Amino acid sequence: MNSGLLAFVLVFVCVVGVVHGQGYSLVDDWSGSNFFGNFDFFTAADPTHGYVNYVDQGTAQSKGYISSGSPIYIGADHTNKASGRGRDSVRLTSKKSYNSGLFIWDVAHMPFGCGNWPALWTVGPNWPNQGEIDVVEGVNTGGNNAMTLHTNAGCTMNGQRSMTGKAGSTNCIGNTGCGVTDPRGTSFGQGFN
Repeated sequence: MNSGLLAFVLVFVCVVGVVHGQGYSLVDDWSGSNFFGNFDFFTAADPTHGYVNYVDQGTAQSKGYISSGSPIYIGADHTNKASGRGRDSVRLTSKKSYNSGLFIWDVAHMPFGCGNWPALWTVGPNWPNQGEIDVVEGVNTGGNNAMTLHTNAGCTMNGQRSMTGKAGSTNCIGNTGCGVTDPRGTSFGQGFN
């Protein structure tokens, strides 16, 4: 399997906040050698019950699943047959939380292919009770980004929203959520690359 299929390369992440209604100013810049210091490495069993073994930072570094060079590299084991809990992979959770802001992710390569589930999610402090926003998500060989809002009961969205994507469910509760699929074949996976 081509390692490029599993590579998720982040050039930088920065968070920009509004300062007293005067516009945006840079709050955090997560790039280069300080990138991984901004995250905790999730190593528990996959809460979505996937066949994956999330590894710690030391393991990820020693096995080449991450690199803090330029660009940042985040990948998974693409040479060994998966066993036990599943394929070695990396799942990151930011150490810092934000109530608002403009978030910029500059992604140079999106993984695609069977067994991939690349995603960028934001979650509330008491997940799943305080919601989740899926900014980038797709599975396997899918070629369209699926953006979804997941909430508790009582949140719905009008199906006739002004947007370029295609609306899915209007009931935002639970796993299905209020989804929007980007119709462009370049929004995710191989077409993105």
